[in-house]
Amino acid sequence: MRWLAATLLALAVAFSTAAAVADAAPGVDASAPAPAVDAPSADVPPVGSPPPLARRIVLRGIKFGSDTAYIEPASAGVLELVAEQLREHPELRVRIEGYTDERASDAYNLELSHERAESVKRILVGFGIAASRLEVVALGEAQPIASNASAEGRALNRRVELKVIE
Repeated sequence: MRWLAATLLALAVAFSTAAAVADAAPGVDASAPAPAVDAPSADVPPVGSPPPLARRIVLRGIKFGSDTAYIEPASAGVLELVAEQLREHPELRVRIEGYTDERASDAYNLELSHERAESVKRILVGFGIAASRLEVVALGEAQPIASNASAEGRALNRRVELKVIE
């Protein structure tokens, strides 16, 4: 249950403001707290301003079985929270990126990742989010976040990420 608490906290922080920040470098979790800064710079918001908006969120609470776009019912709570945050910030548009592990062909994985992203979109639309605010992108087995050599790693790579878009 710690993953759920961490996901909910990341979503609450990520959608707490509509301020834009630059995308994080590859491999950097944009939802992680920023390091302390000794001197003000152009990238640091003034004291008293709202926190910056995280640009990328990996939805770790969304579980897909191998070779399926079916979202397990236990994932509904995470998606309901995402929908709640999107309702609170109607100015935001979100790209839903679907990923797979590498156990099938590139073409098959692209199609499956598209179906996974579409599944998330359908649920968010069912929670009242306008489809026009949600863009779907299929990325297949690109950009794994774990090794595909183990079942646990492959499960982590079967994921959906949300990115705030302008």
